Amino acid sequence: MKTIKENLRNLYSGKWKNLKSKIRKLDNPDDIHCPHLLSTTDEFEKAWNQSDIKMMIFGIRTNTWGIKDISKDTIEDLMNLYEEFYFGGGNWKYAQTFWNYFYSIQELLKCRLNKKVSVIWNNVYKIENAPWDIENKYFNVTLEEVEIFRPNVILLLGLDARYTLLSNIFGQSNLKVDDYWDDEKSLYSLNIDSLSIEPKIEPKIEPKIKKYLKKIIITYHPNARGESGIKMKYLIEHLSNELKSL
Repeated sequence: MKTIKENLRNLYSGKWKNLKSKIRKLDNPDDIHCPHLLSTTDEFEKAWNQSDIKMMIFGIRTNTWGIKDISKDTIEDLMNLYEEFYFGGGNWKYAQTFWNYFYSIQELLKCRLNKKVSVIWNNVYKIENAPWDIENKYFNVTLEEVEIFRPNVILLLGLDARYTLLSNIFGQSNLKVDDYWDDEKSLYSLNIDSLSIEPKIEPKIEPKIKKYLKKIIITYHPNARGESGIKMKYLIEHLSNELKSL
C-alpha cells in the first residue's frame, strides 16, 4: 500500500510537465512562483492514520513559494520545502498571526474533546501570480489531495475563497453556500452527510467524499481586517460540538 507521500508525488508528477510547458509560454513566466506542493513525514503519517479527527486547514495562498523559475525547482525540491516549512518550523518566520491561530485550533480541540487530532495545511490557490485559468485547467489538484488524505473535516480560513474551494472539490454544483451562514458565529457550517449537492460535472464525487468527509467549516482568515480573532471562541465551541461524535 502506497504512503500518502508517494501518492502525492505521483499526483504532482502526472501534471508537472504540462504545467511547466504552459507557464513557460506566458508573457511573464519569471513572475510565476512554483506551485504549493504538499508533503508528509513518516511520523506525521503515523499520527494522521491513528487520529480521530483528521483536519485539512486551507489558507488562501502562499506569499511566494520556492523560487520563481519553475524550470529549476523539482517536485522533490518543493515537497522538501513543504516539510521544512510546515514540519521543520520554518513557518514561524512568516505570518505568525495565522500560524498561532492554526495551532491553537489543533491544541484546543485536543484538550476539549480528549481525542487524537491531526492537522494538515493546504491552500486554495496553489500557484502565486499565475493566471487562474492556467492553474484551474492544468494544476487543479485539490480534489485529488483531499482524496489522498481523506480528512473527515475541512476548515477554510478565508471567506472570499469559499466558492473556489467548493468548486475545486465538488465541480460546478448547485450548492447554495450562503444558506449555511451563521451570522452570530461568523462561519459557514456544512454537514456533508445531510448536504444536498447537485454536481453538473462529476456526479460521482459526492458519494465518494461522503465516505470520509463529514464537515466543511468556513470562516474569516485570521488577518481579515476588522475581524480581530475571527471570533475564535465561537469557532472552537462550534468545532467542539460538531466533532465530538467523530
